[in-house]
Amino acid sequence: MTTVVEIIGRVNTQLLDTFMLRWPLAELCDYYNDAVRAVILARPDAGASAETLKCVPGSRQALPAGALRLIDVIRLTDGNALLPVPRDVLDYDYPDWHSLSGVPERYVYSEITPRVFYLFPAPDESVSIDAVVCRIPDAITISNMEDKTEIRIDEAYVNPLVDWMLFRAFSKDAAGGANTGQAMQHYQAFADQMGIKQNTDRFMARMKQAQFDGGSA
Repeated sequence: MTTVVEIIGRVNTQLLDTFMLRWPLAELCDYYNDAVRAVILARPDAGASAETLKCVPGSRQALPAGALRLIDVIRLTDGNALLPVPRDVLDYDYPDWHSLSGVPERYVYSEITPRVFYLFPAPDESVSIDAVVCRIPDAITISNMEDKTEIRIDEAYVNPLVDWMLFRAFSKDAAGGANTGQAMQHYQAFADQMGIKQNTDRFMARMKQAQFDGGSA
């Protein structure tokens, strides 16, 4: 597994700052933590965490502290699968659905309120569900280049991490006009790589759906 120091080393090599005078290790470590956040904000699945969530009685549920958004709901921990349903469908078919209680069979989620979701029917008592949420890993502190701390994100995102860190590093001198072009070049590389991965994921999703439907993408 790639270590944080290895990524910092790659960045430092491109900065031509062998003794880390212009960009100290602590600063590069901050850039790394910022890069992880940037990747996960662009790709929430990069921070996916499979967890058991405790749900309270009633339809409205909130994600636990530190969880940014809901990615998927799998099942009641001790029971049936939970399937997604659009809120407008429930609003139309069951206008009073928030007051209907029983064993949950569906869940409602909207990106507009990323830390809130609803269960239907509403549970009468506390229940646990198996779900996938998005979390940003705790910030990492590196004090020397012998540190063996591994990155806490999939290695598929190593190159975007490096480009984001270089964008931040070269932006340090952007106020005076120096390195502005290099900063934007690395930001564009970051954006392009994230976009390419999104397009690839969409293509794979279409392929999977086509196979399910018995056709081709």
